[in-house]
Amino acid sequence: MPQPPKISAETVIQHALTLLERSGEAALSLRALAAGLGVTPNALYWHYADREALLGALAAHGADELRRALRAAFPEGAQELADLTPLAHRYLHFARSRPHLYALLTAPQRDPAVSAGLWADVTTMLAPFVGADRAPEVGVALWAYLHGAAGLEGMGAFHQGKPQTGLEAGLRALLGGFSEPRP
Repeated sequence: MPQPPKISAETVIQHALTLLERSGEAALSLRALAAGLGVTPNALYWHYADREALLGALAAHGADELRRALRAAFPEGAQELADLTPLAHRYLHFARSRPHLYALLTAPQRDPAVSAGLWADVTTMLAPFVGADRAPEVGVALWAYLHGAAGLEGMGAFHQGKPQTGLEAGLRALLGGFSEPRP
């Protein structure tokens, strides 16, 4: 009869997040994770079939964490699309403060459900301002803009004589453009 696991899935995820943020995805192995937890690598197989399953669980955790952060940033009493800039700032803060988790979350996913909940939240937040029919269009544009901005920040582009105020100007223009009625 197999013995029950000595560690919980949540303990494994929390330690894996620490390793991920410290050293990046390439350094995250089941062997290193097990050593850090003081268990044999076989103990991890109770919770995750392999490294890919662990990475999928980390991506799902990242999506949930970003969803909670965006919900918390949603401004009470928002009247127009431009009032949603705190959401954009929260997204960029997540990318900046959790760079390896963000990279894992935005990498191609084997499980589309990982980002489906996050996408549903984004379109739900946008719908009152642009309508349910336009929310996906606006969501894609905003997400693409923010992902590009996060990538530029990650490579240090704003520290090479390029003003970060351009990011704010672009965000205002993007949100303002979608505030206009569709032609």
